[in-house]
Amino acid sequence: RSSSSSRSNPFFQTTMKTAALLLLAASAQAKLAKPRDQYEASFVDHVNKYNLEFENGDEFTKRLTIFAANDDLIEQHNAGESSYKLGHNAYSHLSFEEFEAIYLSEPAPRQEGSRYINAFEGVEAPASVDWAGTGYVTDVKNQ
Repeated sequence: RSSSSSRSNPFFQTTMKTAALLLLAASAQAKLAKPRDQYEASFVDHVNKYNLEFENGDEFTKRLTIFAANDDLIEQHNAGESSYKLGHNAYSHLSFEEFEAIYLSEPAPRQEGSRYINAFEGVEAPASVDWAGTGYVTDVKNQ
């Protein structure tokens, strides 16, 4: 049998896809900071909290892997000395690229002939403002 005929064999194709997925899962697991079962427990809570449904086991595994990577990113950030903390939300099972493609858009192009007008030209701003103290800033809702 030639190698090209074995590649067109459905069994061969399925076996290669399975091997590729296992390799991907193993390499993703190797990069995680905690044991997989810790991520799984948090992920199941996440799925239940946000009523998420997945098409099949492969999709569940993909989302779990992304959730775990995001969890590591959150913990790494929060261990630092940032002025803010990160946490999970309804989008923690999405990669940034997926979130960007679904929820973010390109800035609107400037229309022909439009001009930028600086209405605050000549106004001197204070060095700092306590926006929370003035009541203009509310608690974080969902970021």
